[in-house]
Amino acid sequence: MIPSTGDREAILGRIAEALREEAPRHYETVGKPPAGVTAPFREWLPPVGETTNELAARFAQQSEVLKTEFCECASLAAAAKHVAALAKTGKWKTIALHSGELSTALVEKLPAPIATLVVDKGVALGDQVVIDGAEKLRNGSKVAVSLTSDDAAYKKKAQGTTL
Repeated sequence: MIPSTGDREAILGRIAEALREEAPRHYETVGKPPAGVTAPFREWLPPVGETTNELAARFAQQSEVLKTEFCECASLAAAAKHVAALAKTGKWKTIALHSGELSTALVEKLPAPIATLVVDKGVALGDQVVIDGAEKLRNGSKVAVSLTSDDAAYKKKAQGTTL
């Protein structure tokens, strides 16, 4: 239903009035931030806790919300055993990861049939990483990307990708 002219004028008047007011800039600091605030945006982020136990509890809570599994392991060996069990249950052939002190140490403890693919560069936001067949790739290999998407720009970018 189209509003009557009177309603339209009232709505446009309220919009014009709202546009006259300057909106607060949440990303800029006006004056000195409150004590304990290390960056301006932290004042509106949810609390995460100060101790390791509080951080783990908050992470577990968020993991539940996201329908993911959070598992606290007593040691690196226990974590590797847990990941290996997940890999076996899920029939994983390859695990993709970013290199780092913990992730690198963990994958070194995984059983041999599980291959690893380290992705540290060349990936941008929105890129898809496909690891099926990764064990056959070598540095400098040319790959042909087959997409089901109709996105012409993405297809053009993907053609002739070199590792």
